[in-house]
Amino acid sequence: MAIAVGILGFCLLLYPQYATTLLFVQMLCLVTLFGFVLAALACARTCFFDPLRHIRQWASEIREGNFSARVPVAQEGGFAELADDINRLAEWLESLAIDAEEQLRQQAERLASKSQSLQLLYDASALINEAPGNEELIGQYLESLQTALDAKMGRAYIWAPEGMRLISAVGAPGAHDDQGAGVATPEKIVVPLKYKDQVHGQYELYFDADSEVLASEIYSLLPSIGRHLGMAVEKTRLEQEAIDLSAMEERARVANELHDSLAQSLAGLKFQVRVLDDTIAQGEDPAIWAQMERVEGSLEEATLELRDLIAQFRGSARVPGSSTPIDQVVNQFKRRSDMNLVFHDRWGGIDIPPELERQAGRVVQEALANAKKHSKASTLRVLLRRESEYVIEAIVEDDGVGFDKPATSAHPGEHIGLTIMQERAEQINGELSIDSEPGEGTRVSLRIYMPDPGSCVTPLSGTA
Repeated sequence: MAIAVGILGFCLLLYPQYATTLLFVQMLCLVTLFGFVLAALACARTCFFDPLRHIRQWASEIREGNFSARVPVAQEGGFAELADDINRLAEWLESLAIDAEEQLRQQAERLASKSQSLQLLYDASALINEAPGNEELIGQYLESLQTALDAKMGRAYIWAPEGMRLISAVGAPGAHDDQGAGVATPEKIVVPLKYKDQVHGQYELYFDADSEVLASEIYSLLPSIGRHLGMAVEKTRLEQEAIDLSAMEERARVANELHDSLAQSLAGLKFQVRVLDDTIAQGEDPAIWAQMERVEGSLEEATLELRDLIAQFRGSARVPGSSTPIDQVVNQFKRRSDMNLVFHDRWGGIDIPPELERQAGRVVQEALANAKKHSKASTLRVLLRRESEYVIEAIVEDDGVGFDKPATSAHPGEHIGLTIMQERAEQINGELSIDSEPGEGTRVSLRIYMPDPGSCVTPLSGTA
């Protein structure tokens, strides 16, 4: 039409006489050309501009998070295929968004479950450190479990010789017992408190039948919590046993000290009172006064020994330069007995730990007391010798009647000196040996292994 309009204009210049006809035809061509332009613009809008507008609107909605947005599909043309591809892309993005939301939801649930697990573990650790006893620990933690797991009811049991004993209950009382018609039976979870296959107690947790199932992390955590609490219960029990054992050992130590000091002094005093009784019966005044002085001296020694024991139990240290425990034992024996005692001290210049020296003195004291009571000896010898740099020995010998084996008695408290001597030797990591034969006297030897100054470890028995 545009070319025709141009040709008609050229013809008007060449043929003026036909101007009217040519102008009419030219105007008709111009109108037709204008109509074609309008039709082309309408077609461009329908086939190009509108699809671009729809795509732009779709992109804007996608940016705002509306992954359900779609592009209208044209009936035909190249944009129909493009719209179909864009809609498929939108469907893929929507599925990705749904999957991402599901994963976020699951991750949030896992984090909430782990947070709950950490809270349960924290409560358990706090109670283990703060609870004064096993019953308080198990009972208080039941409340944490019931609250954290939203259980309908909970019960805590602890093992006793007569069986499992109920110590605590939380929640609705009797909720698991009063089951009427049409009422669903609650779910029950038992958490044993175990340590090395030994059950120390258990928790019973009750849930509504229609309640949500516990998260897998929580469900798998419950046995671990039971093991930790079982370990705490066992630890508390062992600590109590250790305290009881320590108290028993302390009582045994006090008994040994009393046996080696006051008991022997009182035994000697008892013997002297008997002699005094015989002397009074004979009416010999000088002998009576002499025996009274001996009794008075024994009482004074018993008082001094009691003061020494009190100072020892208070932890008082021996004053430097004072006499050693063995010197005191030997001097005390000489004052109390008429037996001939020979003392050889070859420990001079050796730095001996106070506890070791004290226990050695008690062993020597008991050996001398046994010799005085049973040996019928006339001469005793105490020898302190040094075998090597880290081995010393204390020997008590007598020329008495000897024996085949240590004397025993069915009466508790009698003739326990040999056992105490052996216990004292073991306390200082020493070796005690007793050699005796009938008519050949007795030899008591205590071998002591000194600690190495350059080592933190005391040498074991049998090694130098």
